[in-house]
Amino acid sequence: FFLTQFTYSNVTVISYGSSWKYLDDGSNQGTTWTGTAFNDAAWAVGNGQFGYGDGDESTIVSYGGNASNKFITTYFRKNITIGSTASYLNYTMSVRRDDGIIVYIDGVEVYRNNISGGAFTYLTTAANAADDGNTPQTTTLTLAQLPTGNHTIAVEIHQTTISSSDISFDMELVANENNVSVTRGPYLNMATQNSVHIRWRTNINSNSVVNFGTVNGSLTSTVTDATLTTEHDITLTGLSNDTKYFYSIGNTNPAVQTLNSGASYFFYTLPLIGTERLSRFWVIGDCGNNSANQINVRNYFMQYMGTNHADGMLLLGDNAYNAGTDAEYQTGFFPIYQDSLLRNVILWPAPGNHDYANTTARQNDHIIPYYSMFTLPTAGESGGVASGTEAYYSFDYANIHFLSLDSY
Repeated sequence: FFLTQFTYSNVTVISYGSSWKYLDDGSNQGTTWTGTAFNDAAWAVGNGQFGYGDGDESTIVSYGGNASNKFITTYFRKNITIGSTASYLNYTMSVRRDDGIIVYIDGVEVYRNNISGGAFTYLTTAANAADDGNTPQTTTLTLAQLPTGNHTIAVEIHQTTISSSDISFDMELVANENNVSVTRGPYLNMATQNSVHIRWRTNINSNSVVNFGTVNGSLTSTVTDATLTTEHDITLTGLSNDTKYFYSIGNTNPAVQTLNSGASYFFYTLPLIGTERLSRFWVIGDCGNNSANQINVRNYFMQYMGTNHADGMLLLGDNAYNAGTDAEYQTGFFPIYQDSLLRNVILWPAPGNHDYANTTARQNDHIIPYYSMFTLPTAGESGGVASGTEAYYSFDYANIHFLSLDSY
């Protein structure tokens, strides 16, 4: 099973300038006119933009015979068909309206702008005439509001006064493709001789898929988690010890995508405990200040390593300044080390006082972002005695026993 990379583009369901049925006789249409069963065969047909008084209309609608007593409400209807929404996230509806607008889908109100809330009639005036209808007003519609099938979009435009000089209406409706993108990671945690955790964050909810194998380009094994989430944590098990594996991350829901893959996406499982060998670990503390010094230290380390690969990356605390917030990790830690280290070096962190926001309260309750962004041993999974907490833990690498301690 392999994921295939697709490029998505948003789909315009209704474009500005589209054809609509309209009724401009100032009548009281009640409520049935918004439904799908309503017979609008006698209504006129025109293209947006609709209105009068501005000079930019494609279709001029009537306000009646008295410029001092114009019709308050003008009605519009359009039938559309929505195909498969499997790859859609939601819809963006943009309307040009002068003065007030109410929009219905299949008889249900979904949007109101510049008309007071609550009950209204065809004689209810718009709240104000603050703009001329040239600035689009935008809202988001859900897939539940516009599922696959046939739908009727109904719109009523209300004047602000009976003597107002102009009205306007046009609409654009765009289906937003569910483009998943990685905003953090992938990064590697809690490796053992036969397992590893691969973590990443996405911009929207999706399920999680990791393909892996010992040959780059031939990732023949797959682990899938059907949970829709932005915080992805996949455990690969049944691996061989001291072995290099390549991997890719992606999703199949809401769409089939490979998000990251290639020759630099790999990991090594841990060697058997007690193995005598040369081991290389990068140990850094107080790193996450998003400074030129931080980048220089990284660059000099990578230069020193050359073609050698680090067997692990140890964080000594104060990993993101000043208060260990998620945003500070996002700007001062992950992007600095992501491409050069995190995608293929196992990360073993410890928290410091800045990760605890320098506050006694957080040092006491341990409610900090650190514990949600890293997956660490609690039951001795990676060697040593079970700690029962991610605050302190141990792991074995070859003939080295590491202990990570939390000063709080």
